[in-house]
Amino acid sequence: MIRKIFITGLILSLCSIHTGNSKNYANYYDLQLNVIKKADALQEFFAKIDRVLYAKSGKINIVHIGDSHIQADYFSGQLRRKLQASFGNGGRGFVFPYQIAKSNGPVDIKVSHKGDWWSYSIMKDYEGMPIGASGYLVEASDSAEILIKLSPLREATTSFKKFTVFQSGGRFVPEQDNFHPLVSALGGSEQMPYSTYLLSDYQDSIHLRAQVADSQRLKLHGFSFENTNAGIVYHAMGTNGSSTLHYLRSTKFENQIAALDADLIIVSFGTNDSYLPYSRFCSSCATDRFRTLINRIRKQSPEAAILLTTPADHFYRRRYDNRNLWYLRKSMLRLAEQENVAVWDLYELMGGQRSILDWQKGGLARKDLIHFSKEGYTLQGDLLYQAIMDAYESRFN
Repeated sequence: MIRKIFITGLILSLCSIHTGNSKNYANYYDLQLNVIKKADALQEFFAKIDRVLYAKSGKINIVHIGDSHIQADYFSGQLRRKLQASFGNGGRGFVFPYQIAKSNGPVDIKVSHKGDWWSYSIMKDYEGMPIGASGYLVEASDSAEILIKLSPLREATTSFKKFTVFQSGGRFVPEQDNFHPLVSALGGSEQMPYSTYLLSDYQDSIHLRAQVADSQRLKLHGFSFENTNAGIVYHAMGTNGSSTLHYLRSTKFENQIAALDADLIIVSFGTNDSYLPYSRFCSSCATDRFRTLINRIRKQSPEAAILLTTPADHFYRRRYDNRNLWYLRKSMLRLAEQENVAVWDLYELMGGQRSILDWQKGGLARKDLIHFSKEGYTLQGDLLYQAIMDAYESRFN
């Protein structure tokens, strides 16, 4: 009873933390539709939040995977900031050096490198490559170097006291003049090995040098950064242009998600699954791929909750409203019932068919009628945050 009173009191204090930008764009969505469907599938995740809040220790790991809507981290970055403001900032989470792969990445991550590097993705050059959850893989020659700097955005802090390197075929060794590691711990599994370093004080950058084993190239799957605070660690990873068809080419994504100790996995695919001529679209095929993705995740992370987000409305080749979206959305809602996963229906929330035109006129979507502006992605992050908070709070009503 005491614990329930404590949590309920905390929830009352969080109720005032609502969407920031949404009030400026209230004409572009129906707030009554901003709900998590099948929210009962998130109850163990919510219980984990309760335990961390009550004990004031521990981490809550959220892994958000998807396509280009996620890779730039505007949508997921806003959700990270909002959740960490409510439940504690446990660390920046997963980071991949997209710049080495000649692609765009989050604006708060700066990467420089020296030496010879090679890059691969699930979109091409993926045959035989052990690609992880980011959808990318980079390889380094012996003595190649990488410097990663985390820059704070707004009020959020990104300094860290612990970091993990997901790697195989050797090790990335910290340069000693950059910081003073207390412990270097090897961990993971044969499927997803990693090294974890605990630091003597907080840092905002790392400088690593590759030590290649047996004249092979050193494979880098990404990093994870944490601090010593209790709270949310939000790992976001996306691949431009990807669909579930592409993502399932990754042979290691479920192993890496498991290595991140995910409590909640948010799955944001569907735009590229439906971006086809109507005559070529197969709704049941896409549904089967989503089901396979869910099953692969559950095999390695059976205790983790899963939240699907339906794809946003968009046009095909800027001329045709995409009728495939309606069928894919319906299939995803049925799948959520069948597989007992939660779902956030962004397509319905933003207005359904042709609503992307209104968002574009309002400055929330780009002229390609697929992607969103920074304000549009920020709004999506605000709305998903509010839907999660409403589902979390509703247990006490």
